[in-house]
Amino acid sequence: MRIVPMAVPDRAKGGDRLVRIMKTIESFGRPALPAMNLGRRGTFRWGVSTVLGLSGLLLPVAAQDFFPSVNPFAVPQDPALQQELQENRMMKALESQAIAASKGSQLGNYNIKLGPVLAWFRAGLMFRYQSNFNLVSSDNPSAAPEGNFTIGPAISGSLRYDISEKARIVLSTGLSYQWSLNNNQDQLVISPSSALDYQFSIGEVNFSVFNNTASASTATTDPTISGTGDSSLMNFNRVSNSTGMGAGWQPYRDTTVSGAYAFLINRGLGNDNFNQFNRNTQTFNLAVQQALSPVWTVGLSSQGNIINYLPISIQTSTNAPATQQRVQNDSHGWGVGPTATWRATQFIVVNALVNYTVQTYEQDSVVQDSTDFSGVTFNVSMDHTINPYLSQTISGGRSVNPGNGSNFTEITTMGYRLQWQIMPVLALTGTFRFNQFDQSGGGFAYFPYVPGAPLPPNFAYITDDDIVVVKVANGQQGQQYVFTLGTGYDLSEKLSLGVNYSVAIRDTTNQSIDNVIFGSYLTQSVVVSLAYKF
Repeated sequence: MRIVPMAVPDRAKGGDRLVRIMKTIESFGRPALPAMNLGRRGTFRWGVSTVLGLSGLLLPVAAQDFFPSVNPFAVPQDPALQQELQENRMMKALESQAIAASKGSQLGNYNIKLGPVLAWFRAGLMFRYQSNFNLVSSDNPSAAPEGNFTIGPAISGSLRYDISEKARIVLSTGLSYQWSLNNNQDQLVISPSSALDYQFSIGEVNFSVFNNTASASTATTDPTISGTGDSSLMNFNRVSNSTGMGAGWQPYRDTTVSGAYAFLINRGLGNDNFNQFNRNTQTFNLAVQQALSPVWTVGLSSQGNIINYLPISIQTSTNAPATQQRVQNDSHGWGVGPTATWRATQFIVVNALVNYTVQTYEQDSVVQDSTDFSGVTFNVSMDHTINPYLSQTISGGRSVNPGNGSNFTEITTMGYRLQWQIMPVLALTGTFRFNQFDQSGGGFAYFPYVPGAPLPPNFAYITDDDIVVVKVANGQQGQQYVFTLGTGYDLSEKLSLGVNYSVAIRDTTNQSIDNVIFGSYLTQSVVVSLAYKF
């Protein structure tokens, strides 16, 4: 092993950006296929619908809301190429210039050289406290909010191998194991994501093979979930992984044709109580983009998807043995619609996508929801670089997400993000998100199973975790507000500190089952991270 000279990376600024570079797909990680180069006319960014294929819209929510927004352990997804990847997330390295010589390469950010492989590593500790971990309503007389304090080691790193001037492999990962000090809610967290990216070209066609992984460790990532009592009912610890391949071809100077296939898995980890969400998703995407001028790029995107849920062990009666059944309904769908990018100025870029989306559901599972979806979904976002130290993003749209005891959940979202590089070693990031959600069916509520005690009315099944899942008569509707504020500070060339605060509020009409009131909640989280760079 040989240590090479390095420049101190702009970690405080880059950590949050890297989370946005290639987020995991599915219910807690959002849009994720990178962009493609359109030469002098700018960039084609994959339509948000082309990633998940569940709708014409995926929104940047969830997985990072209760992780640090400025995180010393943010996966260094090729930190030497932060600027380059941010500008063009898929094909920048496939232009005529060599990777190492291209703008923003900053290879000095890697501090370890293992033969032809460059490496980057961090290790340290994460401390986290979350109030109302059980997500109960303040109107619930039978259960009080429970706090959860965790502590544990965290590691993250990146390996980069430049195969040639036009091909590279980047492997990044971050892991944290959090021990609970007061309620045994230990969790393995992929913090916040992991990625493999291999880019190459064959003739005039550019390819990217990718694999992305992320986890969510709080049930607030799904606005349809609320607690009824003990925190053991809210063990939400899930991982999502996507593997696929994208290709782009420019038949003309300002025209790009692109396609992609992705296979996605969504699984519960360890003590997760929501295995009914375990599923496999296949997505197929095709898009055409035309740069009309340096200011305008327009196009047409299309997507198809197949979603298959996995059987889990459940009891539908206390007098019957457990059987393997699917809880959620399988589905398939498609969407098509226009995309547009408007570069209003050098510092303001507006992206818009509208899809007509159709999702059709089977009727052969525990969920008795016969509703299909067809309608318009959309996404609009504006990225504004105010000055070299301050930037903001405003977004909004309408999406269709996998349901919880229903076929799907319609979500209308508005979001805001502000990033401020106060000084080279200090950064501040703030985000706000509003969700208006509406389930297609009644949905589920979760209660502890007590052998011999009467079961709640309308119970659907009992899980192997001794949780009674109850059908809710009325579909859950409401609003969710999520706010995060984080700061990162480089204590020294090697040591970094992150301090972050989050609050999530769910505002709905409370419901009652067996005199247990549930629905609305407020939960807060504080995370302190200390990282050492080798």
